[in-house]
Amino acid sequence: MYKLEQNFIERTVRLVKSYRDNKTITLLINCMLGLLVFPKEKYLDTIPDVSFTVWGIGKDHVSKCLSDGNESEESKDFVRHLRNAVCHGNFRIQSAGNGNDITDIDFHDYPRGNPQNQENFSARIPVGELKAFLLKFAEAILQELQKMSNTNN
Repeated sequence: MYKLEQNFIERTVRLVKSYRDNKTITLLINCMLGLLVFPKEKYLDTIPDVSFTVWGIGKDHVSKCLSDGNESEESKDFVRHLRNAVCHGNFRIQSAGNGNDITDIDFHDYPRGNPQNQENFSARIPVGELKAFLLKFAEAILQELQKMSNTNN
């Protein structure tokens, strides 16, 4: 039952691991889209209740992460906002030096029906931390899928 999801996540993890430099950011963004959208839509409730810092994102890189109007460090809120930012095109790639060295990605999420007016999520995440986060997030989802599969067998 969960084999399709498991295969998808495992193959995407292999792609993320193959990401070597900041010039192939497109690959990382495509993988991020797959890893955030697919599992989040089906398995949001299985995402462990831990701080996003546990998955490699420094607290100093997230300036705002709201849940019901209150600041949140919960991974579910972080994943939901990050997914929204990517799916709605609310991210911007930042570079240093001559513009070829991609260093960070800015992400923003806005309340439904209030676009661009009042943010409920804002983060500037270094590319290395984003990659580490994606790998740890995927690992957590795969562990949950394995538990669900074992329960159903």
